[in-house]
Amino acid sequence: MNDGNTESKFSEMHDAYIVEQAHSLELEAELSKLKHKIQKDDHKHKIDRKSHRSSRTKCTFRAENEKVKQHYKELYDSIKITHAKTIEKTTSLLTKNEKLKGKMQCVTMDAVKPKVLAPGIYAIDVILIPPRNRNNREVHLDYLKHLKECVETLCEIVKEARIEKPLDNALGNTCCGIS
Repeated sequence: MNDGNTESKFSEMHDAYIVEQAHSLELEAELSKLKHKIQKDDHKHKIDRKSHRSSRTKCTFRAENEKVKQHYKELYDSIKITHAKTIEKTTSLLTKNEKLKGKMQCVTMDAVKPKVLAPGIYAIDVILIPPRNRNNREVHLDYLKHLKECVETLCEIVKEARIEKPLDNALGNTCCGIS
């Protein structure tokens, strides 16, 4: 009887142990589900926070973008107004100029023909140095010799003019220091 009683107690304890172990497994499974749910909720919360932060940033950028758009629109409108005023002012000045041209009387003088004392004697030929020869020393020296000859020719013309008009002050000061 002792053995039967012990065996039945052992059997009951074993059954209780198995029930408790099953219950423990159920609790661990439930705990695992709750942990997973907490992680999922925490992750969802983090995503929501990031999403909220992101939407706030988007709103900030949109507001800033709208300010910039408004500023550039104002600048564009200002430029259009200034452009219109400039065109208007230019048009009014052009019409005023045309009116003044219509009122203005032109005074013309007969062309003054210079008197050449001895045509063909004096040959003054001004030659420009071509751009490809501007740094050429020999070309510059030749140009200076030619220029000196032209100056001498001009001085001779002035001397002849002085002889013809000795009292002309403009001729009196010309070619004084050139020799």
